[in-house]
Amino acid sequence: MISEETRNNIINRPPPPPEVIEKLNKSEQEANGLTLRNIKCPSCQFVVGKVFSDATGHIRIKCPKCKLDRIINLLYFCRLEGFGKIKQILFDELED
Repeated sequence: MISEETRNNIINRPPPPPEVIEKLNKSEQEANGLTLRNIKCPSCQFVVGKVFSDATGHIRIKCPKCKLDRIINLLYFCRLEGFGKIKQILFDELED
């Protein structure tokens, strides 16, 4: 159980310094035009996180459902929305 002193320290935490608040606001403004996508566990398809469309690189995930603990490359796990429609349009045009 959390002691009363620890609980007061958590609740009465001072606000971040102005430089940090400025960086947070700037980050939020930069992400305004980006889309958010889900990262799913490769084993059970449970959503383990969300990343913005400009995210690249590797992350370590631990699935809370199936306990899979792996490193994944975000490039391999991106899904192209509407790609099936684009393929169908392209292949229909090629057949004509």
